[in-house]
Amino acid sequence: MTISVYGDSIAGGEGVNPEESWPSLLQEQLDVTVSNNSVAGETTAGLLVRFPNECVATQEDLVLFAVGINDSLFISNEKKHEVPLEHFVKNVEKLIDLCRQYTDRVVFIGLTNVDQSKTAPLPWLLHAEYRTEHIAKYDLALRDACHRKGVHHIALFSIIGPHDLIDGVHPTALGHERIAGVVKKALEQAHLL
Repeated sequence: MTISVYGDSIAGGEGVNPEESWPSLLQEQLDVTVSNNSVAGETTAGLLVRFPNECVATQEDLVLFAVGINDSLFISNEKKHEVPLEHFVKNVEKLIDLCRQYTDRVVFIGLTNVDQSKTAPLPWLLHAEYRTEHIAKYDLALRDACHRKGVHHIALFSIIGPHDLIDGVHPTALGHERIAGVVKKALEQAHLL
């Protein structure tokens, strides 16, 4: 079985060793091939551009999408989100429809919480911030879109706490272990493996 992960820097394992990222841990725990196609800073809009070409090039049995937190990024000086909520929902629905051209086994990994004391504002990006209430709103919209489209959504929002984050956003190795455990259990319970 081949599982493809299309995600952002969280799924990409930013801040931890590659073998400590949750997709790598999932591969080890399930004894399957996991292709991690994650890109730092990825949004649903960016993924819509690259996904069709990358998906055609691979033969995945199961696709895990792990994007959305960057869509919720709030640009404070412009008073807008990186991707407006209504566009985010449409993008998620388009990604599901595109993916179903290749496999019916589609799962969205829910958004993780942040340590807002370190992310509002972001020290590495001027006039930008991740806020818990914004992420929660995007995660709820993601869950609802998945429900409407008949796709599994794996909730992570309450799984990761401030002590599981390196910089307020990216999980520690322990945080990745927690995510891998939740994803593995949810995939098993949904009989997707």
